[in-house]
Amino acid sequence: MLYFDAHAKIGQRPLKHKRRRWSTEHLLEDMDLAEISGALVSHGVAHAYDPLYGNKRLAIELAKAPGRLFGLWCLLPVGSPDFFKDGTALLQAMEDADIGVVRAVMGRYSLHDLLIGPTFSALQEAEILTLIEVGWGGSDPFVFLTNYSPVIPVCRYCLPITCGRNNGMCIV
Repeated sequence: MLYFDAHAKIGQRPLKHKRRRWSTEHLLEDMDLAEISGALVSHGVAHAYDPLYGNKRLAIELAKAPGRLFGLWCLLPVGSPDFFKDGTALLQAMEDADIGVVRAVMGRYSLHDLLIGPTFSALQEAEILTLIEVGWGGSDPFVFLTNYSPVIPVCRYCLPITCGRNNGMCIV
């Protein structure tokens, strides 16, 4: 059986302990130790500070292990001052960077349709896998997602496992 880490994060992040393993090289060593074949990777800067800048920095890290590390971009709603002006620009940038998965980072904005609707519409039309943290869906996030957008591809089953950092396996 092959294992795939769907929650890997590399790069600088806030409140990181000095002994915390955060580099791409550390991630690859940990993956080898745990016999994990591949990983869906996002950049810590994209989660905590600036998604546009962090997503761009991710390309440098992915180049260190092609075929093993796969990029995941963190989102802001399209039209936000620090993000893409519309869904077309977002999708074109994702295609240029060979990115096929995105994550809505909890706490940065509302999932109200007026705010995130154009972003989710673009992702739905392009059939982009979208990861959404469970806390955003209320008491039953899958009902929320099904009602919101019945055809957008969403990771529904994440099994938490740990190996010295916040990992997980994703079954879509």
